[in-house]
Amino acid sequence: MNSRKKRIKSIAVLLLALILLQSCASYEAPLSVKQKQIDNPRGFD
Repeated sequence: MNSRKKRIKSIAVLLLALILLQSCASYEAPLSVKQKQIDNPRGFD
């Protein structure tokens, strides 16, 4: 029973990590654009 709970927990953690990685990958480009705007508010290089 205990090992089964651990297995379910580890699978849930793996799924959570995958979802986080995918969301990070999809937000990476917009975040870098925002960071450039923060670094360069006027848009100059």
